[in-house]
Amino acid sequence: MNSYLEAPQLVRAPSAGPGGTVFAFLPGKPGSGASTVCAHLAEALAGILSAGAIREPVSLVEFDLYSGALAFLLNADNELGVAHLAMHAGRMDQEWENAVSKSGQLEALVAGTYPGWFRMEAHVAGAVTDLAAARSKAVFCDLSGNLEPFSLEVLRRARTVYVVVTADLASLYLARRRILRLHELGLRERVHVILNRFNKSERMTPRMISEALDVGEILAIDDDDQAIQTALREGKMAAASTRFGAGIRQLALKLASSITSNQTVG
Repeated sequence: MNSYLEAPQLVRAPSAGPGGTVFAFLPGKPGSGASTVCAHLAEALAGILSAGAIREPVSLVEFDLYSGALAFLLNADNELGVAHLAMHAGRMDQEWENAVSKSGQLEALVAGTYPGWFRMEAHVAGAVTDLAAARSKAVFCDLSGNLEPFSLEVLRRARTVYVVVTADLASLYLARRRILRLHELGLRERVHVILNRFNKSERMTPRMISEALDVGEILAIDDDDQAIQTALREGKMAAASTRFGAGIRQLALKLASSITSNQTVG
């Protein structure tokens, strides 16, 4: 049977067992900034937890396999990442340190490089996510949004699924379709929306977007492209003193609180 037809059976409630909280991020439309938001939130949460004397790391896992954006965003010193673990699936535990790029308490698995014959299997993606969760306080999974069978296995483990959108009509139209698909997969209660690059002069307010997408409260992050471009040139994350960085930190603080209280932010 086609894997997509089986998908509603795959996407079950996340396990309540031990391990870090899994957050999944996907774009409403390619180019909405989902990878940028995901990476900045992971880095900000790692810093917040470290300051609060929580020594467990935060993991960032790039399941947008053929993008490779995170290696650039993070200026990663190790690009083996998910590809290395997937091709050594029988001994992931032993290969973790060889595959991960570390910065403070953030441990990142970038996509890596795949041979032409490679196909990511759902159970392998699930095993990578489980290993990251076993080693971390929180796991941020960056997905392509194509809802491949392996992505559905990651979504099954996520406590919260964040769809990142912008206020332009094409983004909102495609996001609406993607959110409806996630609802069909039984994820309605876990889906929340982050409005990226928000400009208060936009005609579409967060409330209007919330109603259009049939979701709850919209989490808005101010438009601040200059801060992101400056950070990229300098090979680091956008500073918390910028509008973008301040929005990221505000959301990261909410995530930190939700992890300790076991509540969903959205």
